[in-house]
Amino acid sequence: LGKIIGGVCSLSGVLVIALPVPVIVSNFSRIYHQNQRADKRKAQKKARLARIQIAKATSGAAFVAKKRAAEARLAAQEAGVHLEDDVNENIFELQHHHLLRCLEKTTDREFV
Repeated sequence: LGKIIGGVCSLSGVLVIALPVPVIVSNFSRIYHQNQRADKRKAQKKARLARIQIAKATSGAAFVAKKRAAEARLAAQEAGVHLEDDVNENIFELQHHHLLRCLEKTTDREFV
């Protein structure tokens, strides 16, 4: 009788230990993969924001450089000096910088 009770206790103990292990492992796996995906999304978002900031900085620097060049060209034209070094600039950019300069003068603001 004692061997039977001992056998039943050992089998029930193995079942009690063995049955919840797959549930725990699957939950752990699901949570681990969710965290991995969240970390990947955060890294991608951070990289995307860094690329956007770099693009904004470079386009802003290019805009300021063009603006300064246009201002120098306009100042030279007002002084009566004719510059032929930049023939490739189109009329749209010249008008844009002229209108921007006029807007800055009338509003007492600098647009960068």
